[in-house]
Amino acid sequence: MMEARFVREAIETAVARRAAEAFDPSARARIDDVLDLQANAAAREDHETFQRYDEMFHATLAEGASCPLAWQAISDIKAHMDRACHLTLAGSMAPLVDQHRAIVTAIDARSPDGAAEAMRLHLCEILRMLPRVEAEHPELFE
Repeated sequence: MMEARFVREAIETAVARRAAEAFDPSARARIDDVLDLQANAAAREDHETFQRYDEMFHATLAEGASCPLAWQAISDIKAHMDRACHLTLAGSMAPLVDQHRAIVTAIDARSPDGAAEAMRLHLCEILRMLPRVEAEHPELFE
């Protein structure tokens, strides 16, 4: 799982950097809608819907940065990560939406370094949660 997280971070920070340099306006409009829907799912503690909008956020970000292949590559490697992420959602959905908003704020500011750093911090969130998940679900780490 750590290797998948490493690859995802490398790709998605590059996507965020590129998005801050040039981002498709129609994708930008969709991002706000996705964030609102994701925030609503978080407020309802609806993990499945939240995760669906999380995927949509990251896919739309890659699409808006004109690199949809990046999201395809990530989708192929992140299945194991997703299991652990799903287990960390309880009580952590609202902060994840805030992290997504921080990424978008940096993109809107046309700050490639800021967008990449916001994405890196967002993707490192799982590292903070891993000890608890590993203690509760050691089978995921065998």
